[in-house]
Amino acid sequence: MARTKQQQSEMLHDTSNEQAAVDFMNQALGDIDPPIECGKLHDMLKDGVSLCNLVNKLRPGTIKHVGQRNLTFIKVI
Repeated sequence: MARTKQQQSEMLHDTSNEQAAVDFMNQALGDIDPPIECGKLHDMLKDGVSLCNLVNKLRPGTIKHVGQRNLTFIKVI
């Protein structure tokens, strides 16, 4: 069954799903990364550092080198 654009938009912006993802990431990452806030998930994931740290937490050694935060040219994307 095809979804309408409105249904897709609602699914993408469901705050309960976002809160569940934020809670999972904060619990998994602990003190490795600064806590992620609901509503700011997109901004925290822009540079990829939190995602790399999460992958390494779930599968240690998967990503050999995790870059640094605050590299402005990366966050512009």
